[in-house]
Amino acid sequence: MIESRPEFDKITSFDEFSKYYWYREELSQICKSLGLEYRGIKQELNYIIE
Repeated sequence: MIESRPEFDKITSFDEFSKYYWYREELSQICKSLGLEYRGIKQELNYIIE
């Protein structure tokens, strides 16, 4: 059974965030909405969010 992923604003920890697959564009939008650097490769964006 595939667990559905909650919206980003419902996630309360990086451990929970890390359980789900995120597309690069989604990570970019998350960073942008938080006022963080939003350009870069997927690994960089994950690091910024962490």
